[in-house]
Amino acid sequence: MAFAFQEESNKNILTITIVVSVAVAVVGGAYMLFFTKAPLIDVVVPPEVGSVSELSKVDFNANDFSNSSVFSSLRRQVSEAEAGPAGRTNPFSPF
Repeated sequence: MAFAFQEESNKNILTITIVVSVAVAVVGGAYMLFFTKAPLIDVVVPPEVGSVSELSKVDFNANDFSNSSVFSSLRRQVSEAEAGPAGRTNPFSPF
């Protein structure tokens, strides 16, 4: 009569390690998503720029640019884009 003993492999330890790592990542991500304070725009913007309320008070007038001699002296450095070939007449036909 023969006895067959199966050796314990390291696959179980590797599987458990991967499952635990994924579970920790999911729980950590859920915590960061739902329970931490969201960053405000004032925190993201550098302090030199100021607050968003100050930026919203800026008066922008396009006529100031069009009447400016500096703006008028600017020249286009890039040529206009040209349309290339449109493609095949039947895209489903074999090559």
